[in-house]
Amino acid sequence: MVFDYMDHDLTGLMERRGYALPVPHAKCYMKQLLRGLHYCHTKAVLHRDLKASNLLINNAGVLKLGDFGLARTARADGGGGRALTNRVITLWYRPPELLLGATRYGPEVDMWSVGCIFAELLLGKPLFPGAEEGEQVDRITRLLGTPTEATMPGVSSLPHYANLQPGRYKANGLRAFLEARGVEARAPGAGDLLCALLTLDPAARITAIEASNHTFFWTDPKPAEPGDLPQYDASHELDMKRRRQAAKAAAAGGGGAGGAAVAAASSADAKRARHGPGPGPAPLAAHARHHHGGHHHAPPPPAGWRPPPAAAYGYGAPPLHGGPPPPPPPGAGFPGGPPAPAWRGQRR
Repeated sequence: MVFDYMDHDLTGLMERRGYALPVPHAKCYMKQLLRGLHYCHTKAVLHRDLKASNLLINNAGVLKLGDFGLARTARADGGGGRALTNRVITLWYRPPELLLGATRYGPEVDMWSVGCIFAELLLGKPLFPGAEEGEQVDRITRLLGTPTEATMPGVSSLPHYANLQPGRYKANGLRAFLEARGVEARAPGAGDLLCALLTLDPAARITAIEASNHTFFWTDPKPAEPGDLPQYDASHELDMKRRRQAAKAAAAGGGGAGGAAVAAASSADAKRARHGPGPGPAPLAAHARHHHGGHHHAPPPPAGWRPPPAAAYGYGAPPLHGGPPPPPPPGAGFPGGPPAPAWRGQRR
């Protein structure tokens, strides 16, 4: 299969920007996410693993949904049909009904994930970063209140309802939480949209098309156009994680010149993101010139090294690169043929 190359995922892009995306940029990405998700839901497809690192973005500003490995078809209202597993959606983006054991659900589980992504864009960090399911439930209920039959009809019939402590967290403090962090002042209408996405009652959760038509997208500052978004060197979650590890190693004195170079490149990327491109080539261009501007020679072999005999590369030899040995010649293991290798029949 051949796919479009996407320069970034949203996690990598936010990290490159120091988790400080301007509101018009966040609106642009959210509108594209909601439109794409609305299309999936009209085709009765649930994504079931929406998170920032599964939103792919190219340097033309186009956002695409990625990683449909957990996607399934289901009725739009979540009713009827077969039961679905609740062991889906990355923990930080998993809705409370799945954490409490629900197996009948529909597009509303994706909309909770959208709310978590939206909060991450607004706050610059994940809203519910639980380490395991019990902590995840506690983080959600601490902010939104412990579910009751009034706030989440049917909750008492869910398999894990007995694990809740009724009345432990009584009030929904999401609006106050956002106001205390200046979200509403910076992005008018964002609080109302986020509350509609992160409602405990799945049936009351806003749909993708309703969210895309929310007044948040029609108030100033307006969404940026994809083509007006700035371009950056490629930034993906795994690459940024490696940069962090290299920078940490360099800071601890164990990274050497390589770690220092990666840390310096990361710092330059962050500066360019804040202030725009400065003089001199971007790190990727410098990297390409370093490797392709002249001949690149491998280091000489150690003294006394001799190539192994030709037979060492043939049948029955141990693997050279960690995989299984080469396949046996025709007839191996059969009467009249050479013996079968020792690894045949073993689990690999």
